[in-house]
Amino acid sequence: MKKPIYVLIVLAFVLSGCSKDVIDNPITNKDIATIDLKYAEADTQSRANSNQELNIPMDPNVCFRTQLLDSKLETKGYADFALVEGDIVITFKTDGYWKLVESYLDVIECTGADFPLDANGNPDMSVFKYSSYHKNPVKRVDYFLDQDDISNSMCFAAFAKIADSYGNTMDVWAHGWEMYTPAYQKGCLPDEIEGNFEDACSEASDIEFYIPLQSSTSGVYPVAGTSADSVVLKSNDPTSEGYVDIDLIFSEIPNNFKDAAISISFYDLDLYTDIIESNGRVISFAESFTLRDINGNILAVLDGSHSEDGEFVWNFDLPDDIFNGNTLILRTTFTANLELLEGNEIQVTNTAEELFEVSICGKKATGVDIQ
Repeated sequence: MKKPIYVLIVLAFVLSGCSKDVIDNPITNKDIATIDLKYAEADTQSRANSNQELNIPMDPNVCFRTQLLDSKLETKGYADFALVEGDIVITFKTDGYWKLVESYLDVIECTGADFPLDANGNPDMSVFKYSSYHKNPVKRVDYFLDQDDISNSMCFAAFAKIADSYGNTMDVWAHGWEMYTPAYQKGCLPDEIEGNFEDACSEASDIEFYIPLQSSTSGVYPVAGTSADSVVLKSNDPTSEGYVDIDLIFSEIPNNFKDAAISISFYDLDLYTDIIESNGRVISFAESFTLRDINGNILAVLDGSHSEDGEFVWNFDLPDDIFNGNTLILRTTFTANLELLEGNEIQVTNTAEELFEVSICGKKATGVDIQ
């Protein structure tokens, strides 16, 4: 979308726009063979009798998978989270000729957690809630989580000692070496936790703003981005870049919120690079848009590769684990890039843009509201 052209002491262009390139990273469900029984060993599986095989349906959906890594961060197996008959089962499974001799698992709430650590600052396996020892090494061990260990913000640490056919042993940890890590169990909460769901939405305020055109005027809204900005491009200094960070605040987020998507209506968001020419002066102008969580992790980006430009509505699926409490803050960054391609000097001025009809809609458990 081209902007009006103003005549100042030098020729001026009025520009605005932004770019956002969607990075969709949904959690992909994979299939594995699962088993049963807390602390169960591979070939003897039954809740009632460890010597009786239990015919569990094969290949349930795995809602989260992470690698079992040795000290060189080489993969020796996997730890899978699966939903089996209403229970969350965490499976240790080794690759190749390696077998499990010992295994340890701890599950704890991520938020405000006091992780049990030893004197060296590593996870203290002596207090891990789940553990097993196998005189005859096995290929797989399964743990059924206690109901009070299951939550939307679950962290875990998983350790195992494995052995090859010659009796050589090594230590492996899940996901990373000697660490607790979040369990992104999207779609993995049992019905007893999830219940029946209904639609729910939360809205953020509409915002009119300006994208700064230079670093000196960039910053966090409303300190930056509340008034028009101008920059002079010269042949010996032909480029300029500016940005504004705008926080989107969503309140009254229900507990157990899931399957949510954010919707944003953009006004005058020019994702495609404009080449603007007047009286022998030529500039290029491009904008980008980035969506991050409160910790700075990038959720999505829009730029010239996006399918729409100017005025449009954008929808993006959010991960379930982003919801932790009844308020959600997402940070957006709008960036403007300018370059003088031909001519000696030109002044560029921006115009207002707008975010409106900003909302997050998803599913909440019926009868579950704000705590």
